[in-house]
Amino acid sequence: SCFWKALELLRHRAGFSSADLKEAKDAFRHFDKYKTGVLSTRKLPHALRWLGFMLGAHSLETVDWRKGLRQPYVTQVEFLKIVQDHTDAGLELMRRVFRGLAVQNG
Repeated sequence: SCFWKALELLRHRAGFSSADLKEAKDAFRHFDKYKTGVLSTRKLPHALRWLGFMLGAHSLETVDWRKGLRQPYVTQVEFLKIVQDHTDAGLELMRRVFRGLAVQNG
């Protein structure tokens, strides 16, 4: 049925629009230079910055992508989850800022 097809499509996109999913997968492939299907955790911050995320002292987002990792690398699925976590954190930060401004300015 159409419902199950839509559900399957959403599951494969992991909450991304098709353009965002393509961009994240392209970033993963770009930094997976040897085509091993994994990214070193040393390359991961570079891939996130390439996607436009600010990390470290410049970031107000509080995503600790290292938490829960057991290997010195991430798969594409894990990478997409990390990208989604950073996206969600950025949106939450914007919500808090706008709510604060709305309270101050009525």
